Amino acid sequence: DKLSFMVFSKEVGEEKPQRKIFDAAVHAAEPWLVKERRWGADAAPLIPSEVLHIGNDFDKDYVGATNAGFQAVLIDRFKNGEGEELARNGAPVFDDLIDVVEYFAREGFIGPNDSEQ
Repeated sequence: DKLSFMVFSKEVGEEKPQRKIFDAAVHAAEPWLVKERRWGADAAPLIPSEVLHIGNDFDKDYVGATNAGFQAVLIDRFKNGEGEELARNGAPVFDDLIDVVEYFAREGFIGPNDSEQ
């Protein structure tokens, strides 16, 4: 219902798949995260490998994000067979955002220090 932050390529001076746009997104997200509440005051700053980028374009979203060190998945919004090709190229592909959430819930996704608590 509400966006906490936005990153615009015009303001950053780069577009996806350039790393600078992904780094700008991490920087913009940091004030809205609850890492300190969850993992303590000495929690390390957010790093790209802790970020999941969800997109729909193989080169701009999947390759760009993974080259920047992010985890990445793609959404096959149009169900026109493109998702199968994306998956053959190595990208995790989901039908919608609910599928992404369900996948991570099923796989027992945990944060950096969850196993220690």
